[in-house]
Amino acid sequence: MKSKGLMILISIRMIIGWVGFLASLLTFGKPTFFIAIGIAVYFLGSSIYGRYQIKRIFISELRNGLVIPFLVMDFFVILIGFYSAILSYPKELTATPIQSSIFFSIFFLYQLYIGFFLHRRFSGIMGAIVILGYIGGIAIAHANGAEVMTEYQFTSQYPDRIVLSIEILKVILLLAKTICIVKLVSFLLDILENNNQTLADELNQRETSLLKNDRLVTLGNLAANVAHEINNPLAGIKSMNEFLLEEEISFLVGKIQSG
Repeated sequence: MKSKGLMILISIRMIIGWVGFLASLLTFGKPTFFIAIGIAVYFLGSSIYGRYQIKRIFISELRNGLVIPFLVMDFFVILIGFYSAILSYPKELTATPIQSSIFFSIFFLYQLYIGFFLHRRFSGIMGAIVILGYIGGIAIAHANGAEVMTEYQFTSQYPDRIVLSIEILKVILLLAKTICIVKLVSFLLDILENNNQTLADELNQRETSLLKNDRLVTLGNLAANVAHEINNPLAGIKSMNEFLLEEEISFLVGKIQSG
């Protein structure tokens, strides 16, 4: 992956870190304060360090196999923080992390984060895992005592209540974003592949043209050398003929005069 792409990923990671920092301010004195601080420190600290390393070492490109483990680890940090936040609240408040939508925003940003990695299969797989991770949080909250309201109409949310219709809309939103990201990544990669193919064709044409020009230059040099090699003997023969002709004329003139 190119260094510019890495810088974009690091920038999105920093946004996730700032969201975690904002969450720590909003949850000051609450059970999830230290969880939010941990997420903020992890994403901001590692992003600043990564940006520094890229600028210091002048990394031009990294293999995808080296980048993917970091993207996966980032997701597990978010997921562990999400589940820990749900379990940190007592039974009567256990649905709070789901209702606050802070973690939902982080999941949403993470999908954008993996989208800029520009890898079809990885974006699709991780998008599905993100959705399953969020659904898993709902299941954990319900197992921890949160009531699930299954009525069709929208009802008010309470710290111990999960409104299923709202959560279904959130899951649909995550699913729709995953599909859009995969389609967008496929579109961008197709454009890049077409551009690369066009550049390769142009390069081949230029190489063919250069080869033809080189052959013509070589042929011209060969012709010039042959002409030069032929011209030297001809010049010698011409000079000798002129000399012999002058000698023959002188001989004849002398013979006429003596006779």
